[in-house]
Amino acid sequence: MFGFGWNPFGWHWFNEGEKEYNNHNFEKAKEFYEKAAVAGDPRSLTALGFLHSHGLGCTQDKQKARQFYEQADEKGEPHALVNLGIMLLFGAGATEVDHKKAFKLLSKALTKEEAPKGTHLLIPLSLSLSLSKTEKGGNKTNEFFLNFCRN
Repeated sequence: MFGFGWNPFGWHWFNEGEKEYNNHNFEKAKEFYEKAAVAGDPRSLTALGFLHSHGLGCTQDKQKARQFYEQADEKGEPHALVNLGIMLLFGAGATEVDHKKAFKLLSKALTKEEAPKGTHLLIPLSLSLSLSKTEKGGNKTNEFFLNFCRN
């Protein structure tokens, strides 16, 4: 969708998009994020995914949001990993819930230097949900999650 190659305007366009987003001018923010994406700024892809996921400044489109997050992930953007992991954890915009893939993405996000705050709190939830699908004899999710948090 967007041609990538770094240029110094990417940082500028992304920051302009952030200003517009903070002023609730979502359509204008989207325009700046699109310019930043063309200029090679991976954060703008995550921002575009968020706008599409929530229908801010555009029509809500979870599949398009997922595509933006996946593109940002390919460029190593940690916030995209978390957002994509959350989508897979709860099934929003995904073809189906995938707790194991969500766990892998959230774990990968934690290895990044700029990992979003609070990511570590999602790890036990994603792990317990993925384990509860494979255990026989009932759902052990709550028990596992509570034990994990106590330790």
